Amino acid sequence: MTARLTRRALLLAAMLGTAGCSTVVNRLTEPDIPDTLKPPGGAARHPVAHLLNRAAFGPRPGQIEQVEKMGKESWLDRQLDYQDIDDDRVGWRLRRYDSLKLNHRDLLSFRGGDDKNYLQNELAVAALVRAVYSDRQLYEVMVGFWSDHFSLYHYKDEVAMLKTADDREVIRKHALGHFGDLLRASAHSPAMLIYLDNVLNEKSHPNENYAREIMELHTLGVEGGYTEQDVQEVARCFTGWSVDGRGEFEFKDEWHDPGEKTVLGHVITAGGGKDDGDRVLDILIDHPNTARFVCTKLARRFISDDPPAGVIDSCVASWQAT
Repeated sequence: MTARLTRRALLLAAMLGTAGCSTVVNRLTEPDIPDTLKPPGGAARHPVAHLLNRAAFGPRPGQIEQVEKMGKESWLDRQLDYQDIDDDRVGWRLRRYDSLKLNHRDLLSFRGGDDKNYLQNELAVAALVRAVYSDRQLYEVMVGFWSDHFSLYHYKDEVAMLKTADDREVIRKHALGHFGDLLRASAHSPAMLIYLDNVLNEKSHPNENYAREIMELHTLGVEGGYTEQDVQEVARCFTGWSVDGRGEFEFKDEWHDPGEKTVLGHVITAGGGKDDGDRVLDILIDHPNTARFVCTKLARRFISDDPPAGVIDSCVASWQAT
């Protein structure tokens, strides 16, 4: 690489979760992003403080000096290799919260229990403990980012129980991984399918809630170029994607609309069964508006509320190249 990379360039490359992160890094160069940012009406922020406020949960005592000594890029390199960071002290603090490890069936056993908020409270406390004590700060920040992106209402029906599994198997598993893997995991998440009513989506009475939200909120964005016809067709593709009595994903073939569909100009041939929904996911992952929508959200989170347009353009180009 000929250009010196900023901390934000490296961070954004990792956030994209693409196989070719180095391509993104190579495109995001120092001239595109100022080394310091000036808040409205205030003085320019210290670059390390800005980094720790954006890519972590704020600087700990002495951490600004520590990061200055090791270098911002070295700190980010270490954070991106989060699995190499010893996090045993967090595991020790969370050892009493047994619900974090429960499978779907056992989580559902809390349905109708005396303490309806037990699971929610343990998950919330775990998030706080990790934010305060974990040295995997960037990873935990990304867990929060994707939890907002793939948001669930924690108190709706069985979501109250199954969000714990969604957090563990969808968000935390893929927080610094490939966006496509994350989207696919979310689409198969029982908590998501219940929250957005896809468990009610059958060929005789299609439910469009998940179809609309996966395009508007998860991939393309509200102005992402899809039509009401696309919403209806995506809903048809996802008919039968449901949840069984154990709280696990289940495809109900008898609920599925077997006819031909057309989604965003792509013809999905008749008789595909569950593959219809998987094909929709591939279409959305590869769509250029998904890259722009997600890149923009990441840039706003990790750079500023009004990130340089060139940064977003470079990220989109690199996303599409990989």
